[in-house]
Amino acid sequence: QDFDLTGTQISANEAVAVFSGHACSDIGEGACDHLFEQMPPTSSLSTNYVVGEAFSSSGDGNNLVRVVGANENTQVSVNGETVATIGVGETYNFVLSEASALITTSQPAFVAQYLQGADTAGEGDPAMGFVPGQNTWLSSYFVANPAEDRALAQNLLNIVIPTEALGTLELNGEPVDTSNFLAVDGTDLSVGNVDVPDGLLQIEAADPFQLMLFGCS
Repeated sequence: QDFDLTGTQISANEAVAVFSGHACSDIGEGACDHLFEQMPPTSSLSTNYVVGEAFSSSGDGNNLVRVVGANENTQVSVNGETVATIGVGETYNFVLSEASALITTSQPAFVAQYLQGADTAGEGDPAMGFVPGQNTWLSSYFVANPAEDRALAQNLLNIVIPTEALGTLELNGEPVDTSNFLAVDGTDLSVGNVDVPDGLLQIEAADPFQLMLFGCS
């Protein structure tokens, strides 16, 4: 069935957790996959986001970005250019055509990043991640990747980090190779992808940074 619950509002008189997704989501063409996430509360949304390209080369159409409004008359800007005005539950979608994009909104909004299906992007099943606002970044994370008989073929960390902190980035206490990281235009940030092993990992740096995890089988 073709339907989309994006923008649905949920409220409760006590604290609750909300999970949402679909058993076989079509993002682009050529493949579907189950996409489930715990939804962030509107109180934790931000107005500044950085999206880094994952699992692709620039311009291949793999990374789809969706901005969802949580307030009326929310202006959305991408790389300094105003591209849309959206209301509560309304969306603005765009395909990432470079290694990164800066997203700013006039009021707190929600941002999701998708990898598209094989016929759109060349290979792979769809995937989804919620982009953390820049004010929520941390300087240390634990990552639990599937291991042993449930291990994936590849685990990738997509990282946006202050450029001056690149040399302090460590994985399980060892320096991370950041030679493939690229500067985010107009900022003091850099973006890159790091292949990591299975199992429990700790990644940390001297300054707060953004971490998103993607995997493929």
